[in-house]
Amino acid sequence: MKLAVNDTLIECLQSDVDHQSDVDALFYYYPDTREDGAAAMLVPGAVLRPGQSVIEPLPGVPGRHRIMARGPEALDDKLAAEIIKCCLENAISLCEQEYLRSVALPLTKGMITRIPVSQAAEIAAEVVVDYARRGGHLEVIRFALSSALELNTLPRHLIRAAASDPGTNSASDL
Repeated sequence: MKLAVNDTLIECLQSDVDHQSDVDALFYYYPDTREDGAAAMLVPGAVLRPGQSVIEPLPGVPGRHRIMARGPEALDDKLAAEIIKCCLENAISLCEQEYLRSVALPLTKGMITRIPVSQAAEIAAEVVVDYARRGGHLEVIRFALSSALELNTLPRHLIRAAASDPGTNSASDL
């Protein structure tokens, strides 16, 4: 599914963020630092709190970046929803600061604590459509969705979020 909102193309496809070789930035939820310290190796010196994001050059791939965000850790739905919203807003802000033109985002893959797909889709749709309405450097926001459930849910929320936007141009299947 593709949806144009003003000058931003929002795409949904069933894939993995790692397989998006044609975008400037890849977004990942930061692993749990309590497990084995692997997070420290991913972003040296970074200690992120839930909701925070950091960007760095993608190792070995000039001109590309990865964004790491610390997702929710508790099952409190209201708090988890706010943290996911912060992660996405911060990731988009980092793309703007780096003047990037495209980013690939997961919906729920990689989160320590997962919230219902429909709730994650509603949050993601609101964040990216709001960004697209305001305009910016990002020309493509691609959701790399990990399941058929995500692929069937997110497009409905995107279309609903964009429905009242006069800058919405079209929606189509891939």
